[in-house]
Amino acid sequence: MSFIELGFASRDSAINAECFQEHNWSEWDGGKVGGKPNWLHPLSLPSKAQLLCDSCKKPQAFMLQIYCPLDTEIDAFHRCLYVFCCRQRTCNGTSRFRAFRSQLPRDNPFYAFDSTTTKPFQPHPLNPTCCALCNISTDVSITCQECGFQAHYCSELHRDAHFYGRNHPKSCSRRRESIDHTDLLFPHFDIFIDSEPDPNTASTAQERQLLETYRKNREECEDADDPFNNDSDIDITQLELKRLLGNESPEDPQYIRFLTRIAMAKSQILRYARWNNDDILWVHSKGKCVESVPSCPNCGAQRKFEFQILPQLLFFLKIDLEWGTLAIFTCEKSCQSSICAEEFVFFQPPYSPQTHSQ
Repeated sequence: MSFIELGFASRDSAINAECFQEHNWSEWDGGKVGGKPNWLHPLSLPSKAQLLCDSCKKPQAFMLQIYCPLDTEIDAFHRCLYVFCCRQRTCNGTSRFRAFRSQLPRDNPFYAFDSTTTKPFQPHPLNPTCCALCNISTDVSITCQECGFQAHYCSELHRDAHFYGRNHPKSCSRRRESIDHTDLLFPHFDIFIDSEPDPNTASTAQERQLLETYRKNREECEDADDPFNNDSDIDITQLELKRLLGNESPEDPQYIRFLTRIAMAKSQILRYARWNNDDILWVHSKGKCVESVPSCPNCGAQRKFEFQILPQLLFFLKIDLEWGTLAIFTCEKSCQSSICAEEFVFFQPPYSPQTHSQ
């Protein structure tokens, strides 16, 4: 098993340097949830068409980004992954999610070659053809006929929600002081990274108990249909686990392994293990996709698992959606592309006892 890093959401802005906004890129770490994306390559963005939901044709909302450089690859010294999501509950499955990879060599026009430079950092100006609300690419602009304020928008929906806000002069009669964007943008959190706890260094007896249960289930129940169908055969550790999980009769051993694995760090929102498909922590045994992942359309290389987004993120997004896990697969060569490369997101639905009892 590979070394796995966990991501956690926090409002503490002091945790990480703001990616791509500070000159010392050695301090860039983690990422962000919600708000607007910070683009690594400000002149190579996903197109407006790429960020329209296939089902409802509305613009997808920025969900999260993580900074994940490849020091050994000349073209990916700086590297960032972005995930977008359609907010409409009626749009289901994999098609409602999109992932993109952006990367730059160390020697590039936007960031200093040496992270320790004392030269004042000058952020690259925002691409003038980005939506003023969500910061995605667009070529549509609107000008206020009264005050002359001009802005770009990716859709009429975003234009109507944002244009007459506080960017207008106070003297403009069309200015509105309060505009609610909560139904268009996800709440903003920073992502900080920590290593997954080691079973050998669990800090409490309960943590050691949960991890030991995970290891035991993994080793002994790999081929079992339902190892928990007879309470007389369950030891006290497993009984306590079932009580903690609030599930009297779980049908799927993979679901038990998932819950015991995340119990050591319950608030984790993502798990990162670059290019090792064996490290995907599936929520349940149905709907796995490793064999059906398409190859990279740019270079033909295999796409492999890089990270997964857990359902705990839904608590922070404050949205009425469901998923079991979102597994993001990326080109194993991290090939160079002239545009922001689209990668593959697989949607595993939530665990359902009814489905697994059939």
